Formats: sequence, C-alpha cells, structure tokens
Amino acid sequence: METRFYQTCDLDLQKIAAAVGFEYKAQGFEVYQFDDDNQTTLQLRKDTPFRAVTGFSKDLGISLQRRNDGTLVQVGMPDLRD
Repeated sequence: METRFYQTCDLDLQKIAAAVGFEYKAQGFEVYQFDDDNQTTLQLRKDTPFRAVTGFSKDLGISLQRRNDGTLVQVGMPDLRD
C-alpha cells in the first residue's frame, strides 16, 4: 500500500471519503464505506470481463486515519491473507 502522512488533524475524514466514493461510483465502481470517529475506510470494486482477464478485478482500499499529530492516508490493494 502507498502511505502518505499529512500534518493536520482538521480534516473531515467522512466528507473526504464520501466525495472520493461519489467520484468512483460515477465511474461504475461499487463503493463500501466504513467509519468510526478516527478512521474511515473505502473499499472500491469494479468487475468487467477485461478486468477479470487482466487481473485488475481486485479491490482497492483507501484508509484515512486521524492520529495525534496528523492524518495518515493509505491507498492500495488490501492484503486479505491475514
């Protein structure tokens, strides 16, 4: 997963995730959003025959997590082996 850290705690994580989800829904993705007070996770999926053949049918995960010193954002394919 790609990880970025932003030195601000003043972000509305749920609103950001909802806006990202809206953009992906407009492109035909299924979007699932899971929230709590300090973390929001999006799971994005789009199945087409081309994606199945090329291996691009995997889910994409986006996690926004509030920390004491800022906001951690992770984007990538979740490791489902655990």
